[in-house]
Amino acid sequence: MALSPACTRKMAPVDDGTPAAPRLDVSSDRTAIRQSWLLALAKDASPLVSLAQSNEGWGRFFLGETEAARVAFEKAAANASPDDPVRIAWARAELELAAAHHGLGRVVALATPKLMAAQSNQGDPEMAAWRAYISARAASTLGEAPDAHLARIPQTTSAAAFRDAIKPGAPGSVAALLAGRADGVGAALPSGATSAYAERLNVRALFAAGQDAEALARWSAIDTKVADVSLGEGSDGLALWDPGLAGLGEVVHAVRAARALDKATGWGTFTRAQALLASGRAAVAVPVLEALIAAPPTDDPPLSLLVLGSALSRSDVILEARALLVQGWSALGDKAKAKGHLDALPSDSIAHRVLQAWAARHLDPSLDVEVFPADRAILVHAVTAELDELGKAAAGAADLAALGLVDRYVDSIERRFAELCSEGGRPELALKHLEAAEDKANSMTLSPRNRVSSLMAAASQNVRIGRPRVALKYLTRLSPHLPAVDGASEMLRDLLTLVAMDQEGGATTGQ
Repeated sequence: MALSPACTRKMAPVDDGTPAAPRLDVSSDRTAIRQSWLLALAKDASPLVSLAQSNEGWGRFFLGETEAARVAFEKAAANASPDDPVRIAWARAELELAAAHHGLGRVVALATPKLMAAQSNQGDPEMAAWRAYISARAASTLGEAPDAHLARIPQTTSAAAFRDAIKPGAPGSVAALLAGRADGVGAALPSGATSAYAERLNVRALFAAGQDAEALARWSAIDTKVADVSLGEGSDGLALWDPGLAGLGEVVHAVRAARALDKATGWGTFTRAQALLASGRAAVAVPVLEALIAAPPTDDPPLSLLVLGSALSRSDVILEARALLVQGWSALGDKAKAKGHLDALPSDSIAHRVLQAWAARHLDPSLDVEVFPADRAILVHAVTAELDELGKAAAGAADLAALGLVDRYVDSIERRFAELCSEGGRPELALKHLEAAEDKANSMTLSPRNRVSSLMAAASQNVRIGRPRVALKYLTRLSPHLPAVDGASEMLRDLLTLVAMDQEGGATTGQ
């Protein structure tokens, strides 16, 4: 396993309007560390070394090279038992990629209205109609009404077929496909819609029908560089991406993760339930989680489940399962059962308060900005203080430091808080914490600390607050590791070019 030195550089203070937090009591955090896998590895790192040597994928995973890790884990899992730790590793790599595709979907959804608004020249009637259709899809994805955009699509254009089919209750196979139903698979789409778009719609519908094997096979054959709508050629052409499908890769990787653990009976059921929820299958996930809480495995969770995660111990995994049940029962409409699990979550430590708030968002969208300290060093110092007290007994401390495991544990908590801030309508605060959890020595670039999902999350927040140039830097550097970002990158380049032309009266490049 290749080791990478940890790098933590204190950020300059940023005034984002958040009141200074009071000094926090971290005694519960320190107690949790004493019972954690982090402290156990600080005493003896041999389990970590054994884990790294068990599969080449771990070296890749620790370095942040998630796709390479996924491939290695999947290959090893081919002959592994249902509860083999390598299956959990494979599923975790898939879930990391799922989260990255979720961020990609947000980038496209947020950038589309900005790009459309910057295009004063809508082109010929066909191009204008398709722009209106894509604007309608963006509005729906962002929870806004699409009607005004659909009204701009003339009956004489090819996009009118989609305008009519997208209406609730519309008849026909195209309407079924746009609604995500399997009876629409194979529907002939109007000119302007690419074959890649048809296949993406087919894949979504097949997943909704539970036909996962066919959906995954079709997904693998789609060229990620081909847009959903294509009109004309060259510089006069038009390429558009449907924001409603831009994050479809999230479902793809979540389904793969669930399939990796479909026969698991031990701690792998926790990761399987995570995957089921990420793929929109709460009805399947909830019984799995309830069974796990009712009768947890008698052994401790494997290191393959805990390392680089936010759970420090067996009890933390159970609490994480309860938090997922708040999400699952809320998705199924049973608020009472969701609240029952929420009420069972403690608030004694920083990590637990963030987890509790993360679960509570499904019942109450209000945001408590004080559940995580303004300065992450408070939590870092709480962890390191316990490790320092080991003294000469800390035989594995050098390995923890080499992999930056303390910082990366705090990163996982802080990124969860950033997700809360984003959903709570505080994108600037979300970005502040995402940047605080970023390796500044490798800014905007994949590294052991900079996960593909966290970089995508930062890109989406930058688009949201009107910084497309910064977002483009993230995507450009992610492209070798996640080629699916290329379409979104082109969108941002076009947006920057149009804004520059409007401001300067010239065709300044957006690159």
